[in-house]
Parts: sequence; structure tokens; C-alpha cells
Amino acid sequence: MKRLLVLGLLMVCCAGAPQPLHGQTRYPSAVYLGPACPLTVNDIIKMSRADVKDDAIIAELRRCDQQFQLSKNELARLKNARVSQRVIQAMTAPPSNADTKPAVATPAAPAAPFSLKVDVLPNHAKAGSNFVVKVDLTNITNKRIGIVICGAMRVECNFGIDVRDAQGNAAPATRYLRAVRGEPTGSPNPVFAPSYGPKSIEPGETVQFVSDLSKLYVFNRPGNYTVQVKKSDENEPVVESIPITFTVAPNPHLVPAPEPCTTSADVTVKVTDASGAVLPNAVVIFRPENPGPGIPQSMELKTDGTGLTKASLPCGTADMFVSTNGHSPYTEKVWLGENLISLSVILKP
Repeated sequence: MKRLLVLGLLMVCCAGAPQPLHGQTRYPSAVYLGPACPLTVNDIIKMSRADVKDDAIIAELRRCDQQFQLSKNELARLKNARVSQRVIQAMTAPPSNADTKPAVATPAAPAAPFSLKVDVLPNHAKAGSNFVVKVDLTNITNKRIGIVICGAMRVECNFGIDVRDAQGNAAPATRYLRAVRGEPTGSPNPVFAPSYGPKSIEPGETVQFVSDLSKLYVFNRPGNYTVQVKKSDENEPVVESIPITFTVAPNPHLVPAPEPCTTSADVTVKVTDASGAVLPNAVVIFRPENPGPGIPQSMELKTDGTGLTKASLPCGTADMFVSTNGHSPYTEKVWLGENLISLSVILKP
């Protein structure tokens, strides 16, 4: 009789327990073993994508006695991952047992002595164009401050810089930027050796740093990109700029090579003015991006009476410069494939 009673109780318990669907893992809050403390934004996103209930995620936050200080980028990542507003509020709320702990006087975090503003010019241009990044550092105190800067006044050696595409993926860094960051570059010789020193900035004074953003990142893929910079000196808080967006438009002349090319390209360039009139004697210069053995660093051509010039040039990426008297110069990064290439250039006054 006792065996029948125990068996009946087991059947009732098992029948009332929720069963996972085929191929799906369920995480009841009572038995879910969360990640190790402290939690990260990635941990919250992983739990949300694994269908962990909000109550279970909030329980993990309370277990870790943790409060997040979310940046704008982290908040955007959470929303894109469809993390509920209830969980986000729990992440930024004080720990649930904060009122049970003895109050400890802590010194207030020092206010940042300067502000940062970043801008990219042009804000909209074709892939392969040169983008310039400018950073304004302004002393927002009422006294002179001193900061440590790279003497070249370049953005990349004075600030941490972060560029991401519309999906939040980091833009590919160039070999030069990897060297600045101290990352492997594939070269046995260092390509970057900056010198640093102190600089005084008066109250309200703004110091500008400028760099060629195209020298730091590769923008061959069209789309919207965001750029943000940050800086911190020893014993100073981290200061971040507000992220700004710029657009890389498609460029029909810039087509990535499917495979490394080893031959040459037959290139024809036609140069006209804004009215469509041909421009003879225009100077067309090609500078290969990675010239191999025996390839000249620069190749100069001139258009004939019909505004055309033709040449057989090494296959690969090259910078093209076009100029003539009375018109603004033109520059563009082009891909010279293993076939016939026809380029049209319009020079403006």
C-alpha cells in the first residue's frame, strides 16, 4: 500500500512539471545556474537570448549584488538584443541589499577637467574616399590644466578611438593603427614610435587634434559608421565623446578583388569638366597602395585631345589623382582589376 502511495505521488509531481520542447532548453528560475559574478552585459544578453525569464535574470543581478553603469553603446546593444526594459532597469538599480549594509563614506569621483567633441569630414562620401577625423579637447574648468599628449597632435596617439558599422561590428583597422595599439602587424620593424609630453591648457581653451581616418580604418564597405573617442590621464576619470555617425556610399570603381591578382589592368581614363567638355593635357597620376618588386611608386599620364588617356597598370588598389589648370584637383581610391577598366572623372572649377 505504501509503495502504491509513493508511486502515485511521483506521478502527480512529474505530470505537473513543465517539459521542455524538443531542441529547446528551459531555465526555471529555481534551478538555473547563472554565470559567475560579476555579471557582464554579454552575460545578460546571453541569458535573454536563451529564454531565461526576467525574474531569473533579476535574481542573478541580486545574487551578484551588482549595479551597472551602462554606456550609450551598451544600452543600444541590450535593446537590439531585445532585453526587456524591466531587466535594464534592474541592471541600473542599486543592489537590493544596499540598505542593509553599513554606510561607508566614499569620496566623490573627480569631475572631468575637459570635454571631447568629435567630427568626421566629409560626413558623406564614397567608399575609398579620404575621411578626416577631428577631436576638440576643451578645458571646462576655471583654472589651467595639464595633460599628456603625443607631440604629433594626431588623434590615434592621443585618444582611444572606436569605429563601428551599423551592426555594431568594429571596422577593420589598418596595419598602421594596429601598430599604434601595439598589436601584431606582420612586420618585423616598428612603424610607429611617438613621443609624449605635458601640455598646459588655459580655462576655456580648445586644442584640436586631426588625423586621416582612412589611414586608421578600412571603409571599403558602404553603410553608416559611428565614431567615438575617449581619453584618460593617470588619476583622472575617463572622458568619452558623444558618438557621431557618418556615411560611406557605394563606389562603383572600388570593387574588392576576389583573389590576389598578379597581372596588369588596361585602364582608360576620360576627363571632362562639369559641362561635359573634354579636358586635354590633364595630369592623371596613379600611386599603387602596395607596389611590389619592380613596380614604380607613381605613374603619371596625360590626356590627349579627346580627354582620354590609356595605360597598362599593375593590378590592385591605387590612389588616382587628376588635375589641370583652372579646375579643382580630384582624388579617388580605385581598384584596378584583371580586365579592362574605364574611369570617368569630372573636374569642377
